Amino acid sequence: MKLRTRTRAAAAAVLTLLGAGCTGQDDAAHKSGSGGRAASAPAAPSAEVDRYASVRRPWAVAPLAARERCPVTRHRAQPDPRLAGLWGDGPARPAGLGPGAVLEYMAAAAWKDATWGGAKVLWAVDPAVTGLVLIRGKRLDAPGQVAFEDPPTPELGIDVDRYQGLSGGWKDYPSYTRLRAPGCYLYQVDTAQGTSTVVFTARGPQI
Repeated sequence: MKLRTRTRAAAAAVLTLLGAGCTGQDDAAHKSGSGGRAASAPAAPSAEVDRYASVRRPWAVAPLAARERCPVTRHRAQPDPRLAGLWGDGPARPAGLGPGAVLEYMAAAAWKDATWGGAKVLWAVDPAVTGLVLIRGKRLDAPGQVAFEDPPTPELGIDVDRYQGLSGGWKDYPSYTRLRAPGCYLYQVDTAQGTSTVVFTARGPQI
């Protein structure tokens, strides 16, 4: 009798532990689902091959010397009537610059990362371009960075073969340019066909 009693007690303990484990898993699944919205540790991102390494090239424009004027881009054209005037002459061009190639940016508490200011900049890609387009930026008249999107990322990559944009004509790609200080800046566009640049002046708050 004592042996049977001990056996039953052990079995009951095992069932209790299994039940507790299942309940914990169910609770975790419920909390991580769309209904609970409970915070959970994000999965560690897997290492990805740099898809844009094949088109990334050295910087085409050197930093400015002391007191050297900002060589802003003057060329502006409208190769697609559905889009505003595009700056530069490369295969991908920005449309969000004002007269004189000036980018007016602002600080805003609504940014996910408010340590950067920013402005909307629409990029347009020539329909003849295929493959990858890499857009980067840097400041020319002093140390300084350019980032893109929100939260900020140091490069803007466009896979033209996957992104359709407008039907026919130049493909539009809305984005954000992120800055922390006014000054003279460079956009560099790298593709398999070559490199093009747009130099602009940024106006906005020191952040």
